[in-house]
Amino acid sequence: MTAWDPSSATPVYNASLSSRWVASTSTSREEISTGASFWDTTGSSGVDSLPAPILPPCAPAPPTHILLDPRLENVKVQAKVTSVDYKDKQLVVWGTVLAGRRRIVHAVRGAVKDLMGATVVLEVLNATRTDSHLVVINGEHTGTFVRRVTHEGTGANSIAVCRVVVLNEGSMDTVTDRELKLPATDLALIKKTDKEKKANRNVLFVERNTAQKRC
Repeated sequence: MTAWDPSSATPVYNASLSSRWVASTSTSREEISTGASFWDTTGSSGVDSLPAPILPPCAPAPPTHILLDPRLENVKVQAKVTSVDYKDKQLVVWGTVLAGRRRIVHAVRGAVKDLMGATVVLEVLNATRTDSHLVVINGEHTGTFVRRVTHEGTGANSIAVCRVVVLNEGSMDTVTDRELKLPATDLALIKKTDKEKKANRNVLFVERNTAQKRC
């Protein structure tokens, strides 16, 4: 059998052929989906006609940056940005739809500026100390708002023990009974106003004291 030359064809997945990749240089995806060129759907060959194969749905490509995930749309987080205008500059950034496309942006004198082409690195929190507003940025809970109560483990292996909260603009968060245990890399710091910080100064105070007494 002649080895397949990757430069000569585009591999097309066909579930009917033993789940193998089938190379085709002239057959379009539409032809494959209707069975043309591979299946006799008319029965003219004298054998039983085969049903047209059903291609698996194309999975959406993952976002090139976590802030482009729709679950994090318009969530303002702290990050360090490097671009033609900035060098490792700490900024408040967020993902949004700009001119019909998902972009990472920040504000400059009240105007939204696109950060296309920039390197945007989310600030990493301390799982043993950070008691700020947080948002989950990885896994099934992406987009969920939390606040840290305590932690488990030590050093780089520390896990933040968090309570899920509902953010209330300008006032204290609503704390729920849901608990999530997450590494620092799965969390990002949310930018809050001074008024919101003041309103949440004592949120989870009792829970944190109780957790400290258990240690």
